[in-house]
Amino acid sequence: MNNANTIDMLMVASLSTFVIAGLITAGMANAIVTGAAIGGIYMLTK
Repeated sequence: MNNANTIDMLMVASLSTFVIAGLITAGMANAIVTGAAIGGIYMLTK
């Protein structure tokens, strides 16, 4: 349970990084699509 919790927190940090990086480079749409794709893949493979 603790290990899964750590993985969840890492995923949230990764998604946040993608979104922030996208906003900084003015690639808002790309950041949202990338975040959604990674989030979707993560949920499917969880």
